[in-house]
Amino acid sequence: MKLPTYPKGLDATAWEKQAGSYAKEKGVTLGADLKDIEKQFGAIKFDPLDVEKIASFEDAEACLETFSGDWGKSVKALCDALRGIEAAATRLEAGWRKDGAAKAAATATAAVVRGGAELRTSIESSVAAAGPKLLKRRAELREAEQKAAEQNRGKSPEAKRLATRIIDQFRIVKNRPDREVRYLLCLGRERGSAFLGPTASDSNKPLLTKAIDDDTGFKFYKGQCIWEDGSYTFVGPAMSKTIARRIEEAVRELTGTRYRIRARLKEADDDEE
Repeated sequence: MKLPTYPKGLDATAWEKQAGSYAKEKGVTLGADLKDIEKQFGAIKFDPLDVEKIASFEDAEACLETFSGDWGKSVKALCDALRGIEAAATRLEAGWRKDGAAKAAATATAAVVRGGAELRTSIESSVAAAGPKLLKRRAELREAEQKAAEQNRGKSPEAKRLATRIIDQFRIVKNRPDREVRYLLCLGRERGSAFLGPTASDSNKPLLTKAIDDDTGFKFYKGQCIWEDGSYTFVGPAMSKTIARRIEEAVRELTGTRYRIRARLKEADDDEE
């Protein structure tokens, strides 16, 4: 979702410059009001509106609480202040339009009216649209977690733990590109397992081997998992299409879901591990 952005027409410095001496007339507080609006807007993080990036049922629940809490109140206060700015700017513009010398001030003030309406409409429509989307997203995540729990029944504790991590971390890989996800792979002669998380170290090797303890010839691979070309892409040394197929099969066995998986070699401009 495209988040609300601050319109140029509400820039206090630009308005004061264009309005000139009219901005300093007695009783004219529009410049100060614009600065307050800009400060209010800057204090609000609009990330809760980006529902598609929510990666877990718990995050969806927390986001619902955010909408009804202080964040929601701050957004409403901003929209109310924008209505006030629109009304004040409309009155000023009407008065200055009658004064031929105040044409520049009237033009700048008209931009304030448009900018206020644009920002307020953007925020209100985004909030209204986010509500149903958030409820739908929460239901989807809840269903996915219940499905994963059902699929994990009868599996070893190690396999269940890895499956839960893979599902959670894949959501982050796809929806939160700002958060890094590392992997540690274990491939045996017949089977495989994978650990994903913010970090993945050699201390996770026993967990991986216990999940496939009926196999032998274990080999381990480290790197970063990213969302690329519509696939969960495992980037690191020695990656190949053959390994990608083995990762896909290992993940399917652990989670019960066939994800689209790629593997490629680490390039020079990729982030360092």
